[in-house]
Amino acid sequence: MQILNTLLPLLVIAGLWLFFLKRSASLGWSAFAQHHPSDAPIGKDGYSCRWLVFQPDSPKGRTAARLTLTAEGVLFSVEVAVFRPFHPPFLLPWNSIQFSKDENGEPCLRALTKAGSLLAKVDPAAMQALETGKQAHVS
Repeated sequence: MQILNTLLPLLVIAGLWLFFLKRSASLGWSAFAQHHPSDAPIGKDGYSCRWLVFQPDSPKGRTAARLTLTAEGVLFSVEVAVFRPFHPPFLLPWNSIQFSKDENGEPCLRALTKAGSLLAKVDPAAMQALETGKQAHVS
């Protein structure tokens, strides 16, 4: 009985965590992952995303997303392992990616695909690397 008293709270917490992950994936990540799947390995290279919005369904929020440049486009993956369930990586092709400024005049990456629209904010140095990467791979 004592084992049950110990395990029950842990099982409840684990269940709530999985529910939270599944719900957060349904706010846009899963649509992009279905339309733009990738089996590319998740590496340590890349840039951390300060926030990511799947429009119009999700509120702006902090993420643990990592953006990695590839010859085909930008690979989006979840940076922290505990957040990865229900969040498979996806690859946005270069032709769907634009660079612009947000409502505050800060640089951001925008994409419009069949999956929906996406707005990602990264640090200015990362944005410059992304823009350079697109020029190198599209030209």
